[in-house]
Amino acid sequence: MWIYDPDTGIANQILRFLHLPALEWINSSDTAMLAVIIVTIWKSLGYAMIFYLSALEKVPKELYEASALDGARGWQRFRDVTLPGISPTTFFLSIITMVNSLQAYDQIQILTQGGPSGSTRTLLYMYYQLGFEEFDMGQATAVAIVLILITIVLSAVQFTTSRKWVHY
Repeated sequence: MWIYDPDTGIANQILRFLHLPALEWINSSDTAMLAVIIVTIWKSLGYAMIFYLSALEKVPKELYEASALDGARGWQRFRDVTLPGISPTTFFLSIITMVNSLQAYDQIQILTQGGPSGSTRTLLYMYYQLGFEEFDMGQATAVAIVLILITIVLSAVQFTTSRKWVHY
């Protein structure tokens, strides 16, 4: 929350340094969701990099040597060797990140409590409010079912499209 403080937060200090106007971040419905998205990305960046480092180590060095012998330069090797080599990890992380983003709760609870004016109220946060604050289990169950269906549909789309770009 200190990072997003309108007066002393580092986010606005960086904007001022770049001669850009300071933002209200979590106090404005225009920028609150952006602030939550930035925190969510930062939260998951560490383990994603660990997975990518592991995937990069597993790309066979012989493929890089063969592509160099065929005359491939840096960008071509990255596009034709590295990206296909790490595509299973990219697919795994896309599924995990999608599910985690649908389950965003803790960063919303800490930063905005669903506000201002409900601008950061996600389905999972709505489920929590309905079930555990308002004790309306019927509506909470309906929201949970919708959330599960959205997760299934998005996962199915990702699995279907993965056949075109994931190389095992």
